[in-house]
Amino acid sequence: MAQESTGKSSEIFRLDTGAYGIPKRGRPSRTSTSADKALREQMNLAVQVGEDSYFVRPDSLGVADGVGGFHRKPNSNSALFSLTLMHHCALELSQLSQQSSSTSPSSSPSSSSNPPASSYPSPPPSPSHTHTHTCASPDPVSILQRAHERTLDSFSRAGLSGGASTALLATLHSSHLHIAHLGDCSIHLIRQGTLVFRSTAQQHAFNCPLQLGPLSGSTPRRDAWSGVLEVKEGDVVVMASDGMGDNLWDEDVVDEVRRFYVRWGGIGGRVAGPQRLSEALCSRAKRVSEGNLGSGGKEGEGIKGEVPFARRAKEEGVKFSGGKPDGEQDFFLALVHSEN
Repeated sequence: MAQESTGKSSEIFRLDTGAYGIPKRGRPSRTSTSADKALREQMNLAVQVGEDSYFVRPDSLGVADGVGGFHRKPNSNSALFSLTLMHHCALELSQLSQQSSSTSPSSSPSSSSNPPASSYPSPPPSPSHTHTHTCASPDPVSILQRAHERTLDSFSRAGLSGGASTALLATLHSSHLHIAHLGDCSIHLIRQGTLVFRSTAQQHAFNCPLQLGPLSGSTPRRDAWSGVLEVKEGDVVVMASDGMGDNLWDEDVVDEVRRFYVRWGGIGGRVAGPQRLSEALCSRAKRVSEGNLGSGGKEGEGIKGEVPFARRAKEEGVKFSGGKPDGEQDFFLALVHSEN
């Protein structure tokens, strides 16, 4: 578990981000209603990739993995639920940041603050305000709870009664990353080529993660795991939906980060570096899922050994081999580089 440092740190960090998504193919399109479309048009603070959604800010980021099992149920839309949830998380954080800026006399624009980057698709512009660290630390569980309540209200007003998603939210305050986690998305903290922390999936049963939605019964306040990680200069934080965790071992993720350091001489570049690494990790997970690359293997050699999903399936008595094509979820990966 993540533990909050008891010592006080004078260091202040910011997040340099990159994001990349590969949506699955072949799923029949869902017929949208006018209410669906109207709601979707309002959710402009988050980015959607298939049924997954995410947002990135200089001080926070989040990912929600839409649950595919609701796809054919009437008045249900997991893709829209994940998008709405992430939009409201970003909105909550934006409002908190504006409040802290208006009450802090030391708040001023920072010329070093860069907008987040994404190759697919482009994220919304970063808020014009600059996050300061003079206010109390934002509580991601409370933020996720309020966003969840707003999302349920939005769905009710749109006439939608079904849909669900997992959720992972991280907010940076000074030198600490505060986390709220519900479901099976993942967050890795890698420091100097060594894995420092990796989240644990929350599941009701095998391949059945905890989730938020009108019919789920779960709430962030009651069910989310929360923790605090101390970050240091040059740390790499990887957040992803389960498309990565089902196909790549932790060693694979660390290996890709190390390769990137060797190839590019460090993360480097306030946007380009994290962006390239996020693409590399996401593409590697996709190749494994399609059976074209195994851990430590080469192109065309096929899957070597077991992928994480196959190992977990075997432990549950379920027969499964090869990579896991992301039939229920979409690939998503966000990388954050923290620097002083």
